Amino acid sequence: MHDPVPSRIGTRPGAEGTLSRLAYERAKAAGIDVTPLMVKAGVTPQQVEQEDVWLAAEGQVKLVELIADALQDDLLGFHLAHDVDLREIGLLYYVLNSSDLLGDAFRRGERYCSLINEGVRLRVREGKELALVVT
Repeated sequence: MHDPVPSRIGTRPGAEGTLSRLAYERAKAAGIDVTPLMVKAGVTPQQVEQEDVWLAAEGQVKLVELIADALQDDLLGFHLAHDVDLREIGLLYYVLNSSDLLGDAFRRGERYCSLINEGVRLRVREGKELALVVT
C-alpha cells in the first residue's frame, strides 16, 4: 500500500495543534506561565492559540512534554484525552463517530490522521485481530 500523503522534501511534519491547545489550557488553568515553555519548544503563541494555524509536530511534542513536566503529570496526554469533550478535536471526531463498527472507525482514522498531523501515521492491521499501529 502506498503512502496517502507524499513527503515534502525539505519540510518538517506539521500538526493541527489540538493537543498543544489542550495542554496549554490545562497549564494556564493551573497558573503556569506557558510563554517560556513555548519559546523553549520553538512554537509561537499564535500557533498554539489560533485553531487555523499549524505548528511543527516536533514543537508540539516538545511543548506538551514541557507542560507535563511543569504540571508534574507523567500521564498528561491520558488525562487530556480523558477530560476532553471529543467534539473539541474537530473533524476527526466526526470522521470516527460516523462509523458503526470499530474497524470502520480505525480505517477512516487511518485515512484522516495524516491530514491533521503529518508526524503520525496510523495503519490498520487486520487478520484474526484488528490492530491500530502508530508509526
